[in-house]
Amino acid sequence: MANLSMINAARQIPLYSNGPSIVNDATTPPRVLGWELYKNSAMDGTIAAGATNDYVWLSGDFRRGYQIRDRIGTVLELIPHLFAAANLRPTNQRGFIMHWRTAGKVIIPDSG
Repeated sequence: MANLSMINAARQIPLYSNGPSIVNDATTPPRVLGWELYKNSAMDGTIAAGATNDYVWLSGDFRRGYQIRDRIGTVLELIPHLFAAANLRPTNQRGFIMHWRTAGKVIIPDSG
C-alpha cells in the first residue's frame, strides 16, 4: 500500500527498458510486481531530504501476519448536563459517550 502520489510516481517506472510500468492497472486492485496495491492516504506522499523517516511503501501478507480484534461489549453512558466550552455554563442539553475497544497486532513480523 502507498499514498496515491507514490503510486502515480511508480507508474512512471518501467519494468524493463522501454517496457510496461511496474504498476499493472489491468487488474482491480492494481498490482505491483504481482502484489495487490492499495491506496492509503495516511502514508507519506513525498520523500523529504535529510534525516526524516518517510513511510511511503508498505508490503506484506496482512491476512496472515496482522490481526484486528474487537473487545466484546460496548459501554454507553448518559451525560445528564452538557456545558459550553466558553463560559462553562449548562447548555440545557444531554449527551452520550460511547466506549468501544479495538486493537490490532502484528503476529508474524516477517510474513510476506
